[in-house]
Amino acid sequence: MDPIGLNVGAWYLTALAPDRWLADVSYSWAVREATTGESVGEVTLTPDGVVRTVGAQSEGLNTARAAVERFAAAL
Repeated sequence: MDPIGLNVGAWYLTALAPDRWLADVSYSWAVREATTGESVGEVTLTPDGVVRTVGAQSEGLNTARAAVERFAAAL
């Protein structure tokens, strides 16, 4: 799959590790505050549908996780 970014309101998810995306190994995003670009964590989706987060629990990380879960359900 080609790497894509996701806009989830006050948060923007930027694709990480494009080589892993292209090989369909895993799909990961940096979770960033939309206006400042400050990173608040990372969300990873594996091909088997497992979603993992890295970072302190926050509104941004929780919102990003829900968005990636919706993304996974749409695949």
